[in-house]
This record gives sequence, C-alpha cells and structure tokens, in this order.
Amino acid sequence: MPVYELKVFLEACASGSNVHVIEAAWQTARTHLGLQTKKDVLAFIATGLEDLTFVDNKVWRNNPDPSKPIGCDNYEFYSGTTRGYLSFFRFHTGTWAVKSLKRNKLGSERGFASQLGEKMRARLKGPT
Repeated sequence: MPVYELKVFLEACASGSNVHVIEAAWQTARTHLGLQTKKDVLAFIATGLEDLTFVDNKVWRNNPDPSKPIGCDNYEFYSGTTRGYLSFFRFHTGTWAVKSLKRNKLGSERGFASQLGEKMRARLKGPT
C-alpha cells in the first residue's frame, strides 16, 4: 500500500515547487527518456505518465539519517509504448524527492501485438 498520496506528489511536480530530483534520477531520465532538464523531468511526471501502477514501498537505503526511516513509493507506468519505473519519497521537511525515473528493465509490453503484426506482414510480403 502506498505511503504517499500520488495525486499530491503529481500536483507538486506540476507546480515545480518543493520537489527535488536526485541526480541519479535525472541522469537516467535524460539517457532513458530524453528529458534534458530537471524541469522537463517534473513536467513529464506531472503530465506524461499513463497507467500508473503501484509496485511497492521500500525504505530509502541512502537516507543520511537512518534513525528516521523514509519510505519510497515505487510505481510502474507507460508513456506511449515505453514502460517505465518511478520511485519517489518525501523528506521529513516536506520536500518531495524523485529517487528514480527510468525505462523499466522488463521492457515494453504495450504495442507488442502491433509490432509483432508488422513483422509478420513484412515476412509474408517477402523481400522488396
């Protein structure tokens, strides 16, 4: 069960205030999803995620103060045919943090049937 209200997090991303994008999350968002700035990352989260599905909540391992555990809510999503992974949490100060935003290791399933259909049509058509 999620610890945080997804809607509140998405609203914070939309406003662009009180949300920190951890460097590693920005780097993978840039290389995996083509998002060039942290502002792009927040706009993408606010408007570009489809079919968000809660995966789990885990304790943030890199917390500088382990005596005050912070849980990370983890979601899978789609953006077009791209399947992705989002992890975020809220510091005790109230500031949100994007911990991870990247293409999901499991790849994309959306559009698989249409991609397979195109390959089959090409095979049946033969060389041109």
